[in-house]
Amino acid sequence: MRQDFRLQDPGEGIHEVEVQDILVKPGDAVEDGDTAFVVESDKAAIELPSPYHGTVVDIPVKVGDIVRVGDVLMTVETDEKAVSSKGETAPDAPSIKQENEAGPSAQKGGDAPAHTGPIKAAPTARRLAKERHISLADIRPTGSKGHITRADVEAYEKGTQIKAGQGSITASPLPDFSQFGPVRRTALQSIRKATARHMAKAWAEIPHVMLEERIDLTGLERRRKLHAMALAEKGGPPLTLLPFVVKAVTIALKQHPRFNASLDMVREEIVEKDYIHMGIAMDSDRGLLVPVLRDADRLGIVELAAALKELSERVRAGKAGPADLKGGTFSITNMGALGGTGFFPIINYPESAILGMGRGKIEPVIIGDLDHYHVEARFIVPFSLSFDHRLNDGADAARFLSTVRSVLTDPDAMALTM
Repeated sequence: MRQDFRLQDPGEGIHEVEVQDILVKPGDAVEDGDTAFVVESDKAAIELPSPYHGTVVDIPVKVGDIVRVGDVLMTVETDEKAVSSKGETAPDAPSIKQENEAGPSAQKGGDAPAHTGPIKAAPTARRLAKERHISLADIRPTGSKGHITRADVEAYEKGTQIKAGQGSITASPLPDFSQFGPVRRTALQSIRKATARHMAKAWAEIPHVMLEERIDLTGLERRRKLHAMALAEKGGPPLTLLPFVVKAVTIALKQHPRFNASLDMVREEIVEKDYIHMGIAMDSDRGLLVPVLRDADRLGIVELAAALKELSERVRAGKAGPADLKGGTFSITNMGALGGTGFFPIINYPESAILGMGRGKIEPVIIGDLDHYHVEARFIVPFSLSFDHRLNDGADAARFLSTVRSVLTDPDAMALTM
């Protein structure tokens, strides 16, 4: 009999994915568990195994297509009733239930509900709303089919979503550019859409303040080159400035823990974390990703270099999964290899700060005082700290950057962390 392999609900509010690769074709024999598709959500690349054993009859999608939960990916001719990998009869697709679910209400005030009929919600959204005692009737849906997503529930809980019945904030329409000349429109890829939403949310919710510091790393750069040569001879990982900066930041975060914290405006509490998971912004063919280096404070410089190399390779190969992109407490973004004299990055919500690192270059620096001075060529690297002014003040940020500078310019401190 013929069985349709439909896109299952990946969870976490994901309701659509982009087809990146198709590993089978009509006429191919497939086994239950064989990877048939690689798709990309707004969070990560996901491999989809076939739930059926048989022969591929039809594949109605192609690379680049956007498919939604419940859409058919391929049809398989099986010899018997298809059984899922868990030994249960495989469903056609996870349905988006349409029922009126009141549940324990978390309504605030007498706002009019936005739903006049059955409430459509993803299964993960329903589960989360039930766990958090939130009424789905209060939530404004943003799903592509008019349904409530898990992200909608999370946004409502955090107080960032406008309540149903109060209207919504929408993007301003653009003018018709075609009246001025030829135009082309290209659909946003999943990662770019996620980045756009995430950056807009961070900029809208967090009052950013930026502080810049130019640090003389002449001594560190000389030592780095020596260690890099020795490490290369032993077949070790490449030793750039980034591992040293990561180590200095972990030391600063321990001395200034509010920069490792998050602000919970719903409960009006500061969440201070007793762990340091460093997000490292990386460019990729898929767009901007921020994989997380866990327990970065427990690693030495060489271990950090090896871990950063492994993370970079996973990102370039498209193998960075959802687990690699979660749980960061502070982020670093290094533009030094690409150019630019300096920049001010946007905080990676829900973190409270991010450190930007620009391109280092040799500059003439005056050494001494007004009466006795001379000029030297020094290696100067620009750093920029963006921080949440609700959690930290300018003086706190100055002290944080001062600690980073002290560690980076202290040869003994750096030597002890190798």
